[in-house]
Amino acid sequence: MDNLKTTQVNNNYMWQMMFGIKIWWLWKWQNNKNFGRDEDIPINHVGFLCTKLKEIQNALVRDKLKNQSTHKEKTEVLIRWVAPPVSWVLLNTDGASRGNPGEAGGGGILRDSRGYFLRAFTENYGICTVTRAEILALLRGIVMARDVGIRKLIIKLDSGVVARLMEGETIHHSPAFYSSNRYGC
Repeated sequence: MDNLKTTQVNNNYMWQMMFGIKIWWLWKWQNNKNFGRDEDIPINHVGFLCTKLKEIQNALVRDKLKNQSTHKEKTEVLIRWVAPPVSWVLLNTDGASRGNPGEAGGGGILRDSRGYFLRAFTENYGICTVTRAEILALLRGIVMARDVGIRKLIIKLDSGVVARLMEGETIHHSPAFYSSNRYGC
């Protein structure tokens, strides 16, 4: 226990980190065993833990070197949902892909000025770009709002590219608009 309380900086920090990681893996393996998932437990526990610890140490060193070379000031940003004005509905949409292009999907939610849930959706778009996934989610959300009779709609999305496309700020047309099938992927 004294090792955890000591104020030595260099070795103690690494020892505490390794101790915590080892305890976490032991806890996870015990749970796997209790729930009949023995196949998820490595045969060579020590070798596995050594590999994991080296990966973490390498990641920390890379991160430290990256921060030293770029050293950007971090800014705290508070994020919260803001209700639309009375009689308006807010549509939040998002699309994503694992790779670009890659497996993609999207979703959205409609909420009224009190924050009450009205409708939502999630969809799988197959293989496409992240921009196309963002556009398809936005399109699906707009159609959903229209289908339930919403006339006053505020749209929020996190894609600057799609926002600029919708506002007409770009002279280039995205290939995401051209498609012969329903999802365009």
